[in-house]
Amino acid sequence: MRGKIILFLLACLPFVSSAQYNEFGIAAGIANYQGDLSPVVTIEDLDIGQTKGAIGVLGRINLNRFFSLRGGLTYGKIAATDKRTGKVRNLRFESDIFEASFIAEFNILGYDPVYSGKKFSPFIFIGGAGYYFNPTTDYNGRDVALQPLGTEGQGRPGYDAKYSRVSVSIPMGGGLKFALGESWTIGIEFGARKLFHDYIDDVSGNYVPYEDLVATSSIAGDVAYRTWELTDESPASAPVGTGRGNEKFFDWYYFSMMSMTYHLPTSNRQRGKRRSGNQGNQMGCPTW
Repeated sequence: MRGKIILFLLACLPFVSSAQYNEFGIAAGIANYQGDLSPVVTIEDLDIGQTKGAIGVLGRINLNRFFSLRGGLTYGKIAATDKRTGKVRNLRFESDIFEASFIAEFNILGYDPVYSGKKFSPFIFIGGAGYYFNPTTDYNGRDVALQPLGTEGQGRPGYDAKYSRVSVSIPMGGGLKFALGESWTIGIEFGARKLFHDYIDDVSGNYVPYEDLVATSSIAGDVAYRTWELTDESPASAPVGTGRGNEKFFDWYYFSMMSMTYHLPTSNRQRGKRRSGNQGNQMGCPTW
């Protein structure tokens, strides 16, 4: 009996509140980073001074007042520098982030301004994303891409292969939705991205011998250990074998966004039908 009840509720899930409609819109906000160059223990540690911008587009399918599916494309930039955290490595980077995501949302109070007048709700979300990144640093007045340099020996005999600049993440977070009439929704959200590698800032493992780096690139030797720019040392004085980063803790990036979406037109006949709950009632489903 219990199994039949569970199957019945699952079958009725798409008809809960009978509020199926679609949205499309734009988003803008800020991007932040957490990693070896900007470790965050508490929210106060977040390096607000390195905040960059982010923009995006999104589409949303509202299955019912509680569940939505969302797809989006987002561009943002992240950055950090050791000097802001009191470190003497003098390492710094910037990176563009191009992200494509697919996300499931749960509206805690129920949200449906089109059919049932539910015009406000907090929500939580989780999903999957693919993204491209390309860490760069300034060197002699120009931006230099770090991944091709192999600053921790990557790509050289006896070292790991170079890391890929394309990877996947798990977006997760929460926010608020509220309606401007039946046609527009404004959303505010904070989202963290759990990553599965430690190289979004090009820093992870140990310092390697300067001679190994300059064998193929003199620039790699100069930017892998930059304390020499603050002291009388030479670039070759890197403390080989000691931690350049902490490979036990992967990097994160964050998007804090405000969105505005337009509810794609639905005929009044369809709205009336769904308000009356005919679809769900034909199956004996509740129309909450």
